[in-house]
Amino acid sequence: MIDLRKPVRASPGRRRRVGLVLGLLALAVLAVTAGLAIGTKAIAPDAVWAALWHPGGTEDDIVVNALRLPRTVLGLVVGIALGVGGALMQGHTRNPLADPGLLGVTAGAAFRSPARRSCRRTARCTPRSRRRCRVRWPTAGPTR
Repeated sequence: MIDLRKPVRASPGRRRRVGLVLGLLALAVLAVTAGLAIGTKAIAPDAVWAALWHPGGTEDDIVVNALRLPRTVLGLVVGIALGVGGALMQGHTRNPLADPGLLGVTAGAAFRSPARRSCRRTARCTPRSRRRCRVRWPTAGPTR
């Protein structure tokens, strides 16, 4: 039976992990704040806070809410997605050094780019689509 009167002490490894997670979270908050405040027009952190929670229609509010906030949120979402994708790939292959080249993602992208270009060049302009086809490739053949 578990004695609930005895305090349970956290192991040193657990304390270290909690400290690391809290430190990384504080660093992320600092990076988001810097991303919202730093730009072509520097905006003070208190003005960023006011723009986020009490928008009044000033120029700073518009810059923060319309330009910088979507960019920062998109950067966070993309970073999280890339991190999760990398962790899934490493877990699936059971390889801590797994990279996109291991599954052929890089080779597929390298194949796709020239293949798309060559398909565009060989596409013929038929008499029916001649009005829409503005680019005349040298290898497209006669266009009469």
